[in-house]
Amino acid sequence: MQNIGNKLIKKNKAGQITELYRITSRSEKDYYKVSPIIGSRTLIQKETLDGLESITPHCKLFIELCTLKDGSKDLCFSIYNEFEGFNFPYFASRLNYRITDYKFGKSICKYQYATGGLYQSAYDILMSDIVEKTKAYTIDLYLNDSLKNIISLIKLQPWVCDAIREISESYNANLNDIYQGIEIALKNIEFMYWFHYNFKVFKVLFEVKAGQRNLRPGDLFVLEAIAETKIVDYNILEYYHDIELSKIRGNFFFIQDKNDRTFIVKYVSIDDLPGLHLN
Repeated sequence: MQNIGNKLIKKNKAGQITELYRITSRSEKDYYKVSPIIGSRTLIQKETLDGLESITPHCKLFIELCTLKDGSKDLCFSIYNEFEGFNFPYFASRLNYRITDYKFGKSICKYQYATGGLYQSAYDILMSDIVEKTKAYTIDLYLNDSLKNIISLIKLQPWVCDAIREISESYNANLNDIYQGIEIALKNIEFMYWFHYNFKVFKVLFEVKAGQRNLRPGDLFVLEAIAETKIVDYNILEYYHDIELSKIRGNFFFIQDKNDRTFIVKYVSIDDLPGLHLN
């Protein structure tokens, strides 16, 4: 059975995407409820997928409802990459972790530690107040997911929303709605920072257009700061599921622009050119 957030795709013989959907509910006996991205279906048969194919997620978000030693509730948010399902997650966090009376939430990432052993020790310490985990919710995520997309998928699970409200109110957070509550929760655990770091996606504050070859000098300077080199030529392609990550060659990185669109920046650096370079 596919997870919430999984994307289902159909391509024509030329490899062009003709249909694309995202699973939003598994509660129906024989059908998935889906949100159409390309296409018009709202239900997809579970057994056959109606001729569509599941897109392998880039990572999985596990949200677990926990009971702490003092009897209060907590939510753990963890990101698992492929092959990490039976080991420690790439990213782990607890929402009901007191920093001050008004500040809460703590996270760790394996890239913060010099060795796997140090990360495992930090993980065990972070989770040491948990007595039991009572519920779990799994969401399939892709590197081009925006904060808005991720919040919309988290909102689909009522007990997660209830726990976020309860934990937030215990720290005197005044929420206008659950969207704000989830947004604050993800910010407190630095979720989007580590989610993007996982795939080397860099958030930029300007608008990008696919195929753009005339970036403003200031925008190009930002890309050069990301690449840590002088860029002499570049090509910007919007990342979508018709691009296979394993087939990308050469120098590249991902950016997400101010409109939450994800792009691949392929570039030639001055270091790639033969000869002596004088700056």
